[in-house]
Amino acid sequence: MWDQDDKKLYVLAEVTDSLLSDASDNPWEEDSIELFIDQNNGKTDMYESDDAQYRVNFNNVQSFGGNARADSIESAVCITDDGYIVELSITLDAPEIEEADFIGFDFQINDDGAGDGIRSSVVTWNDPVGTAYRNTENFGVLLLGCLWEK
Repeated sequence: MWDQDDKKLYVLAEVTDSLLSDASDNPWEEDSIELFIDQNNGKTDMYESDDAQYRVNFNNVQSFGGNARADSIESAVCITDDGYIVELSITLDAPEIEEADFIGFDFQINDDGAGDGIRSSVVTWNDPVGTAYRNTENFGVLLLGCLWEK
């Protein structure tokens, strides 16, 4: 969901996972979700100043890559009987972003299926080659808009 007034992107992710693990010292190998944002939808071969990677694990521990800033994300996590739910908001700070704009976006779920601190699987929304952590070339696209009147 997009809030044009606050320039916030809201995301709700419900993850089914029978074994939750944060056994790794590497945050990308823990059970977590990741969002990748390219505010100008540049599709570049390296991260630019507007590109960011946000990660939230099932314990609501945040970690970052690219040009992500801790002060631009808020998150909450709820453990469920069959996994976890993550709610988060990210403030997009590019001054030119408005309703009906396109931004580059990808979403990833990391799973330590054996609980041994080694990521056993990854599911991505759009990036078929797994390079979202270092470039924006394979990001999908989001159209920012509002479906109802305030």
